[in-house]
Amino acid sequence: MVADVVVTELRPLAKKRADFLVRFFLLCFFLKAGLVVANEREAKPWVAQISKNSDWLKKSYRLNRQATKLNPEICFVGDSLTEFWNAQGDPIWQLEFHDKRVANLGLAADRVENILWRLKNGGLAKIKPKIFVVMLGTNNLSKQSPDSPDEVARGVAEVLKLIRSKLPQSRVLLLSILPNGYDPRSKLRKSVRVTNEALREMEVEGEVEFLDIHDAFLNAQGAWKRTLTLDGTHLTMRGYELWMNHLHQPLADALR
Repeated sequence: MVADVVVTELRPLAKKRADFLVRFFLLCFFLKAGLVVANEREAKPWVAQISKNSDWLKKSYRLNRQATKLNPEICFVGDSLTEFWNAQGDPIWQLEFHDKRVANLGLAADRVENILWRLKNGGLAKIKPKIFVVMLGTNNLSKQSPDSPDEVARGVAEVLKLIRSKLPQSRVLLLSILPNGYDPRSKLRKSVRVTNEALREMEVEGEVEFLDIHDAFLNAQGAWKRTLTLDGTHLTMRGYELWMNHLHQPLADALR
């Protein structure tokens, strides 16, 4: 009889503890989600900021060391689309650059403010490439609380200003943001186009060249051309081949 009484008395207590734990973990989840959204809203593309991604600093410093050791003629700067030249794009990269010194400063998930931080903190140290190939901004436009095209353009302008001030002898090839997503009528697709128009205005003869390759990846209906994308954002090897085809002349001109 005593055992039965104890069990009966413990059940409500156990239920209360379980309810408390559920509510506690839910509260933690929503607080964390709220902090993520708040941090995204507070981050500004024109203010250099460290990424919250795991091992980001370690990867950033490793890329800087590799670039310094290589002393590149050409330097690519950007996010995952740039980093994945070393993955899906590697056969094209090796074929094109086997006889050149080319550094890849791409880091997946980077936003403009993260790239700005990397360049301010060692990314431009001890290198003097003839040309920078810069593509950035798509992650700012596609994040949970997206930056506006004007805000992204302001951040890109800071990146260009930094490169030009630190390395005035280097040319900059500023690339348009590529299509993002499968729906040609989406808000994100429109934001990409508006941002690209703002980037076009940053061209400075003899210093910054703007190269618009956005539409080269789309058919007449605005859909991605077959075999060029993995997921509506990232490129296949054929996508990188198309990208490289557009780089041939500007790179050749810079290296003459």
